[in-house]
Amino acid sequence: LGSQEGFLIDYFKLQGIYDQLENMKPLTKEQRRNLASIDPYYTKAFEQVKQQIDAKVAESKVKAEKRIREIPSVSEKKLFDAIMARYKGKVVMVDLWATWCGPCRGAIASFEPRKNKFKDKDVVFVYITNESSPESKWLEMVAGIEGEHYRLNRKQWDYICDYFGVDGIPSYVIVDRDGNARLRNDLRGSGMLEQELSRML
Repeated sequence: LGSQEGFLIDYFKLQGIYDQLENMKPLTKEQRRNLASIDPYYTKAFEQVKQQIDAKVAESKVKAEKRIREIPSVSEKKLFDAIMARYKGKVVMVDLWATWCGPCRGAIASFEPRKNKFKDKDVVFVYITNESSPESKWLEMVAGIEGEHYRLNRKQWDYICDYFGVDGIPSYVIVDRDGNARLRNDLRGSGMLEQELSRML
């Protein structure tokens, strides 16, 4: 509209800053420049947001630390096999999910109580997400999801999804004791998933 000032201009300058904070990444030069060019109110507001996120992350890390696994230093093509090598001889349920995915969260919450049935048995629950799940939110959620957790970069995630032919999330890859892995979207729904894991044992 021929103006370089106003709420709408400020709004565009602020794009991406919250996401950057939520992913616990430093602001880019452009974001810092944009923030400095508008009302100081926004700088103070984002500082408060960052403090809240940092506090929540610190608390989540304590709770989730034992569940988060380091990503093997291998190529995308070898990554899935490298992760599964850690669970050789066991039945593995791999849940491909995201923090922003409502059906994913619903399925996880529904299945969580059923894991007691598999306690002390050769079953491993592996949860894999990617960078589209903000790190702070992921850490917060991992604290309440029993299992082994991995957060991949986009390239790693895309390769695994392409390899298995994933058409959406949640998606499940079931790995048997011999290491044979297969996409099993017919198991969407905790009842069938529980039955299949019991059968494989």
